[in-house]
Amino acid sequence: MKKVLIVMALLLVIVLAGCGGKRDISSPETAIIGHWINEHDNAEDEDTHFYITKEKFIMVDQGTKSVSDYEVSASNDEEKWIEIKTEGRNDVGSLVRRLEFTNDEMTEINNPLTLDDVLFSSERADSKETQDLLDAAKEIMGDTEIESTWSYVDDLTEPEK
Repeated sequence: MKKVLIVMALLLVIVLAGCGGKRDISSPETAIIGHWINEHDNAEDEDTHFYITKEKFIMVDQGTKSVSDYEVSASNDEEKWIEIKTEGRNDVGSLVRRLEFTNDEMTEINNPLTLDDVLFSSERADSKETQDLLDAAKEIMGDTEIESTWSYVDDLTEPEK
């Protein structure tokens, strides 16, 4: 009888372990939730970590943590991409990020970024300083697109201390 109880207990543990932890990848909106990493080529640089919930976008870059709200501005389930707009600090502006899943498991993201993805608040955008800065940056960079690749790590939605 003792052996039967032990076997049943083990089976219960196995069944319960198998039921949890399955990531919801039914849409880009649910697939982005969790902990992502952008590994840098330069070994001296710390990797950038992203923690995403349904409302918050947390980035830890070079040891600095920044937290912002985000909203989904567009998505496409068939093509497996989502566009989110993160709010900058002190209502200075925001950044539009297009996150393109590159595999069926939705564990890799390509994040292309151009200067056009940076949105300034109307107060900042109207200032001559901001326009001069943008014009200079566009003259130097042109239509250059900076791409980063993110890899899914786990289901954490905020950094461990």
